[in-house]
Amino acid sequence: MHCLSITYKKAPLKLRERLSFTLENKTQVEKHILSKGVKGCIIISTCNRTELYYSGQVSAIDEIENIIAKEKKISLCDLKRYIDIYSDDKAIRHLSYVVCGMDSMVVGEGEILRQVKEAYLKSLDSQTSNDELNIIFQGAISSAKAVRTITKISTTATSIGTLTASEVIKFINDKKSGNVLILGATGKMGNILVKNLYSKKNIKLIGTRREALVQSNNDKGIQWILHDRRYEYIPWADVVISATISPHYVLTREMVEKVLQENKSPKLFIDLAVPCDIDKDIKNLNNISMMDIDDFQYLSKENNHLKLKEMEKARLIIEDRIEEIRKAIYYNELSKDIIKIEKFIKKKGFPNVLYKLRKILTADEILRLLNCLKLMIKEES
Repeated sequence: MHCLSITYKKAPLKLRERLSFTLENKTQVEKHILSKGVKGCIIISTCNRTELYYSGQVSAIDEIENIIAKEKKISLCDLKRYIDIYSDDKAIRHLSYVVCGMDSMVVGEGEILRQVKEAYLKSLDSQTSNDELNIIFQGAISSAKAVRTITKISTTATSIGTLTASEVIKFINDKKSGNVLILGATGKMGNILVKNLYSKKNIKLIGTRREALVQSNNDKGIQWILHDRRYEYIPWADVVISATISPHYVLTREMVEKVLQENKSPKLFIDLAVPCDIDKDIKNLNNISMMDIDDFQYLSKENNHLKLKEMEKARLIIEDRIEEIRKAIYYNELSKDIIKIEKFIKKKGFPNVLYKLRKILTADEILRLLNCLKLMIKEES
């Protein structure tokens, strides 16, 4: 397996925006790559990373880079500047670190596990994965579950959603009470924000929905409005958060300036979307401050420090699991020829097979084989 990785560590937000994939788009590109002779392909796309894992020859990397550059209308030179490439054990290790949250902006965050599972299951459903990728992805997901159970790496994990909620609470507390408007409140990130802010008595929440739904008894902590009415509520809001999956701006400077002509109170705009939801020129308006997803990289450093001690435990678990993944891959390859091997041993006789192995294997390999056979005999007796 090989991996082409573009992440927040090297690539700026603008480039990551251009390289983001929807689930449908990812499937189209995966199938395009398969048509070039690659055996299996899985794309992971989040706000902080776009990674492509494939099973096939290392020589396919150049063709895949060309496909991505053409698909996303990015120059190949710009793309190559920010790509990290991992192969074989390093690719398995990298994926395991990613799924465990050890390669995340916020170490130990759990959202990445769900995102990787979703990407993998989509590829499985689209038949763009293969046996090798299935074994590796299932093994990496299993590793993540073990790490989360055995270590404390995730117990203090702070996701981008939680970090955002903390910033909102801090901003509101300075004013004693306040109003928060969440665009995309029914989405994944929006749900996290609502859960974190729902119970705060000094915060009033309004969330947008694309469809007209009746307010339910379960929505007592939040009022719902149609997305089309979002500009009406900006003067009311102290904090405006946008976390939609829109391909274009949902808030423009022209419209925000129009509804805030008499604004005198400080307002915080937070853009958590990739691509960006909020026109960056809005921050130049009076009494407006603005944050985007990259601003949380600094905020996450303090949190990450607390988890570094647990990372060594997690690494040991991952290394053990990588060994199991490699065994599973080799056994899967062996199982395809198991009938041929069985017939060969029966035809030649086991002593003759051992004699032939003596010529092929090193002394250490022969010793290991004999010890394995002795152990199997002992277990049976």
